[in-house]
Amino acid sequence: MVDNKIESLGLGKIREFKIDGGFFELPWGNIRVGKPWIAEITGLSAQYGFERRFLKTMALDFYKGKPSKLAVDADELQVGKIYELNVPVSWRHPSERFCIRIISKGPDFFEAEEISYEDLAKYLRARK
Repeated sequence: MVDNKIESLGLGKIREFKIDGGFFELPWGNIRVGKPWIAEITGLSAQYGFERRFLKTMALDFYKGKPSKLAVDADELQVGKIYELNVPVSWRHPSERFCIRIISKGPDFFEAEEISYEDLAKYLRARK
């Protein structure tokens, strides 16, 4: 059952993400490389490209005393909002970063449209 649904912008592929126990677990390629994060994109910034509001994460599991699974409360993720995710991969490769716009959300999943940085900048400039 989907609680809320909006129209896709048609800018990227649609992906489904799992919500487990009210939490969205952040993808984490390698726990020794860095920490994943998720931020709501709130606008454009001359200094950083995008203005971001970082969401508070919580540890779901630990490995050798350090968090090995991080999650955000699924209630913080809202349909229609745009989020940037950072996924650490390895020391040799930079973190994988991508933007999504949530288009539907149910109690145990949400669907999101991936948006490239170029399309996102155009979209935000047009919204001004």
